[in-house]
Amino acid sequence: MENYKLSKKGAIKLLVAILCLLLVACVTQEDDPYITEVLPPVVTSTPLPASDQIYIEGDSFAVWFGITELGWINLTFDPNDLSGYEPFVGQIDLTYPDDILEATVSNISNSTANFVLKLFLNYEEIPFRVLGESEDYATEFIFPVDGGYELSIPFVLDSDFLAENGSYKLTAMVFVDPELYAVEYDHLWSSSFANGVNFDLFIGNGGDLQLSTTYNMLPLDRIESIDGTPLFVWTELEDFDSSRYIHRSNLPLVQVLRGEELELPFITSLMGPRTTAVRIYPTMEVPPEVIAENYVILALLDWQQIKLNGEPYLFVHIEETDFESVSDFGRFTITVPDEPGFYEFIAFIIPNATHGNTFATFVPLSFSYRFTIEVIE
Repeated sequence: MENYKLSKKGAIKLLVAILCLLLVACVTQEDDPYITEVLPPVVTSTPLPASDQIYIEGDSFAVWFGITELGWINLTFDPNDLSGYEPFVGQIDLTYPDDILEATVSNISNSTANFVLKLFLNYEEIPFRVLGESEDYATEFIFPVDGGYELSIPFVLDSDFLAENGSYKLTAMVFVDPELYAVEYDHLWSSSFANGVNFDLFIGNGGDLQLSTTYNMLPLDRIESIDGTPLFVWTELEDFDSSRYIHRSNLPLVQVLRGEELELPFITSLMGPRTTAVRIYPTMEVPPEVIAENYVILALLDWQQIKLNGEPYLFVHIEETDFESVSDFGRFTITVPDEPGFYEFIAFIIPNATHGNTFATFVPLSFSYRFTIEVIE
């Protein structure tokens, strides 16, 4: 590997979701002879401290989450003494493929909300099993969290997709209100109703990252970036003019006939490689690993991964330019279902998808706006 408004409309004023993937060390009776019984991990709910139960007037909303390995990082470090402090940079080390992970989601609001947890291995969704909930593996887990409470979700990845010694990219995401549709609830039409983080996952002795970059797609055009929106997918398809890059209005609903191909224009904005050596943005030099040499685009339809141009994801290489940052304009096609009805769409972008994480690059991912696709007869 290279190193480098929520819930029902107006019901929730602020919701902050904290999702933590933690490696759980399961104690066995052989480890400690004084332990006579080991209770299996199950989904548990605990109240948050009163200081975290925030109420804000208005329809504001945010999703935030961080990831650590249990006990790896000391969050109570002294800012005046950073000696020995090692920031977590998104690396998860497992001894075996079926080691237990734990997701922790905190609802810092006064109202119950629903979430859906999704996991991707090398940018393709992977089944996982939530312990104490089901014996079956699934590619999603939908769950409610009461306002002011935290939910701990122990789970294991499907080991059929993992080697005993291997290195992977593990992408974890949480989405809010999966049962609602943007066309019916305007407040969902925002990229703040989703968040995700991309991890380096090492199992056993690790090894080289086995990632296919054969899904290459050349953008239709590459220009100097016009704004800071990392990914925007248009839904106004009639007479779309690719020269109108600045166009940012959109519609929450797209109608398409059953089983048809739907072509969607998109634009990305990233800080790409530059022919000049020094880059200042805005007043300080950017760490070289922040420069995006490539990116991956994935998409979900009704919370299941959908193929783009017939492939699980799109991989795009960014060549050197004279631009401070670059915008790629392109199009991808999806095949809509045969069953008429509403389907929720969202896409997301992962810069430097083949690189190892660093302190500068281990940051939340960027998403497009949600919108609804209506399949009609």
